[in-house]
Amino acid sequence: MDQKQIFAVHRGHRDIYSVKFIRASSAEEALEVGERLFIQSDIELFEEDVYDTAINGFAESFYYRDGYREGEALFDENFRLPGDMETIRPIFERNVREFFDPHQDWADLYIQHTYIEMAGNGSAVKFPSEMIEFFIRKDDDSKYIAEPIKIIDI
Repeated sequence: MDQKQIFAVHRGHRDIYSVKFIRASSAEEALEVGERLFIQSDIELFEEDVYDTAINGFAESFYYRDGYREGEALFDENFRLPGDMETIRPIFERNVREFFDPHQDWADLYIQHTYIEMAGNGSAVKFPSEMIEFFIRKDDDSKYIAEPIKIIDI
């Protein structure tokens, strides 16, 4: 007899487009598989955004005085940085390093890519897929939920 049941895994809201139906032995197993599936689809959707160094994208989170999305923003209401990059550079680098901890090699790649892009030289830096997945997982504040589904035969 099959001991598995069907679970609906979602990101804490009932949006029908954000549900994965998974046959699993437990809610924990369904959550693990469901989260992985959501992350894989997010990689396809957001990979370009991870490479974008514009202040009004993912990169924005590194331009806060007290840490990743913490404290006063270092940019103005039009998402422009002030002219003094020497003041901003150490804060930006610290925030990137804290975000990617313990993967300092990924922090180095992200910083290198950002500075090449800011200079207008068009970065050819390629992020490993594990780095993009890490970025998405860490930036994702979703609470994944697995709910058992009862099949009603009529």
